[in-house]
Amino acid sequence: VTLDGDFTLEGWYYVTDKTKLRGGTVGDSSENHVPPGIEFYRSGTHPGMIVAYTNKTRIIEGSSDALENEWQHIALVRQGSTMTLYLNGSSIGTTTNSTTFSGPIRPGCEYYADVAYPLDGFMDEYRVSKTARYTTNFTPPTRPFGGGLRMKAPDGKVYALSLSGSI
Repeated sequence: VTLDGDFTLEGWYYVTDKTKLRGGTVGDSSENHVPPGIEFYRSGTHPGMIVAYTNKTRIIEGSSDALENEWQHIALVRQGSTMTLYLNGSSIGTTTNSTTFSGPIRPGCEYYADVAYPLDGFMDEYRVSKTARYTTNFTPPTRPFGGGLRMKAPDGKVYALSLSGSI
């Protein structure tokens, strides 16, 4: 997938250890990776923050922490050059970024330097959209996105993937 304009990466996550929250990656977010990728996850080196990360650089450090033992909605949205990270519909960080991100979609995974670090918990309704679905604080969706693909990983976890628009 190539994210060269507006986009939304979002999903629902349930973790028992918030240091193992890995939301999803498009491409590879490691240093000098060409083309650059992007991901969002809960940083172990910056406790208390959910971060968006590309090219070995944190581009957004969220002001709120991930939650444990309850479902939470996380969305990373870019409209124009404004990128915003949302937790349960509330903005927890924003920045300016117009980088083109490209690569495979990896839901529930931090993918860095050709190594996958999986989510330790549950994920539902992961969606990649080539539109900015949220531009202000919002109420997270309470119904399934509809359509999409459900995948069962070798470890028995079930993942849902919804794609919107042409990717």
